[in-house]
Formats: sequence, structure tokens, C-alpha cells
Amino acid sequence: MHEGNGFHLPENIIYEILTRLPASSLARFKSVCKEWNSLILSPQFAKSHLHQATTSSNPYSHARCALVRTFRSSIGGGRAAFDDDVTGLMVKIHCDSFISDCSFSVGSCNGLVCFGSYFHGFHHVNNFYFYNPITRQHRRVSTPFQGLSRQDMTAAFGYSSFLEDYRFVVVCRPVRTSGTRVFVYSLFRDNSWTEIKGEGIREIESLVPAEMGVEVDEKLHWLMAPVSDQNDVRIVGFDLVDKGCKLVPMPMPNLRLSSRLSVLSGCLCIWSYDEHGEAQLWMLKRYGAWDSWTKMFNLGVDVRSPDFGVGGDKSVGFIEAKKVFVQTTCRKLLIAGLYQNPPAYETVVNDLGDYEVMSYVESLISPLQTHTCNHTSAG
Repeated sequence: MHEGNGFHLPENIIYEILTRLPASSLARFKSVCKEWNSLILSPQFAKSHLHQATTSSNPYSHARCALVRTFRSSIGGGRAAFDDDVTGLMVKIHCDSFISDCSFSVGSCNGLVCFGSYFHGFHHVNNFYFYNPITRQHRRVSTPFQGLSRQDMTAAFGYSSFLEDYRFVVVCRPVRTSGTRVFVYSLFRDNSWTEIKGEGIREIESLVPAEMGVEVDEKLHWLMAPVSDQNDVRIVGFDLVDKGCKLVPMPMPNLRLSSRLSVLSGCLCIWSYDEHGEAQLWMLKRYGAWDSWTKMFNLGVDVRSPDFGVGGDKSVGFIEAKKVFVQTTCRKLLIAGLYQNPPAYETVVNDLGDYEVMSYVESLISPLQTHTCNHTSAG
């Protein structure tokens, strides 16, 4: 169809084309005209674009890994050097444009990256930030109470399609209290903290939080251990709708666990090591079917070796592409190729410096969005 000297496409066709383009390109295309600016900034378009990015086989929409640099220059953090092979596979995200304090990364969900900040010389967290690197928007959220210690907490955030809300959960065990406390922040609905008490946290009252958590099947997961035995690590799941904690069955009894949970291909994963110290990756192939825990591969390296460092590692990457990025405790970045057994791996970064590695997908989701709908939040 012609209009003047050019072509005119129906609006629905333009909409479908735009939802299939990279978010980074769409951020620039807002300046094409007022109509495109209004469309690209709309929450419904962001939601449609994210759906395409996470479900289609469009080569421009694959989820990627991110190198996230937290701002630590005040305590002497170093900068890592990355070659083209690594930077071509990963996105670099910096948070120092809006966080002036020291910071740490919590995780990412649907293009939103979460950081926590604390004052130099202290370990009390003062704020959390939700940041979209594509739109350059961020939201600052204060902690649920003053004196929250970075060393006594874990956190994670995820999205509930039922509630149409992002929920951020902090699990902590303050020194002056006798039990574990759980706080939930609603990003789109209530913009406020709620403390979960009673039956919702009964199974974890005597457990101590470990590393930051991950989201799988719209549930958050952490590793926690009893106060009396820090080596007796358990997996804890938190339902974003019901706001309750439950223990997740382990792959096998007496498994020697690493310190991190991971997500690969949308599945919950955990690293363990055998009697020889060799790293193994276990995957829960069907969430809720606990007998679907499967040992995917041995990495063929001793977790106690200089390449890994004592304490474990975490993985991000893509099983489909036969590559898994592994960030080791001693700040190395490896790429494990799963095309042979044991997997071939190579060290691609010897020292990550200020950077952390996380799974990431570009999106237009705004952390400043508010939402009202007909259903009522549980709790």
C-alpha cells in the first residue's frame, strides 16, 4: 500500500515487527516519531516485546549473559580486561552512574537488574536499586528496617504472572533476634514491604541464609543451613503468590554442595563435588517432579584447585548452545564446552575484578511502572 512517495504498513504489522527487534535498538527508535515513542514506552508493548524475546527463536531475542560491574572504587576494586570473544557474548552493565556507595549485585529478572548498596567501612545495607540498563531507568527502595547487615542476609526477586507484579524478597537473621525474618517488597502493586510470619516461614526459622537466590518457575530459591551445622545445606523455595517457604528435596542424600544455585535453560541447577573434589552440575528438569534431578556433567576440575578456589562456583549460560559460563570463587571466568565428556573448558578471564556474571535478557520493562488490577494480593 502506497501513501505519497513512500510505503505505508498497517499499524498491526508495524507492531509485530517492532516487538521482534532488540530492545537496545527500540530504545533508539523512540526518536523516530511521537507515535513510536508512545508505543515503545507503553507497558503493554514492553510486555509483548519481552514475550517475544523469551519464547521465540528470533536470533535477535536470545537471552544473554551480562557482566555486571558494581561500584567499588572506594575500596580499591580492580577492573578486568575482556577480549572480543567474551564481550561479543556478553553485555556489560555498570551501576556507578546512580549508586555512589559500595554495592553488590542481587540478580536479574526480565531485564531488570537488582543491586544493593552499603556505606564504605560498614556492612549495613542502606538501599536496593532496580535498574533497566536499556531504558536507563532505576528505582531506589529503602531496606525493610535500619541496620540490615549484608553479612546476615540473602535476597532474590522474580515475576508472578498471576499477580502481574515483581516481588523482591529479603531473608535475614539479625544478630539480636532469635529467628530468621522474611520481608517481601511489591514493586508494581503496593510499593511497600510486608514481613512474613507464622506458618509461612515455619520451615526456615532455624536456618541461616547463604548466597543470593535465583528464580525458577516463578518461585525464589536459596541455599540455607541450620545454625548448629553450617555444612548441612538445604534448598529453600519461596512461592511469590502464597508467600510461603518450603524445603526443596535435594538431588540425592548427603550431597556435597557448592555455595551457589544457578539457572540454566529455565531449570534449577546446583553444583556439587564428589569424593575427589570434582565439580558436578545437577539440573531439576521438571520443577515439582523431584525425581527429575539429573547429573548433567562433571566439569573435570577439582573445586579445590587454583582454577576454582575453595567454596564453589556459579554457572550461567546456555545448555542449548552447548556452552556454560562458570564464574569461580577465585574470580576467574571459564567457558565449559559440553560437546565432549568430560567437558572441555578454558579460562577466558583470569580476574573478573569488579565484575559479576549473571543471566540477563534485554527488555523495555520499566522499574518505575505501577499497576492496578482486579485480583487481590495473597497476604
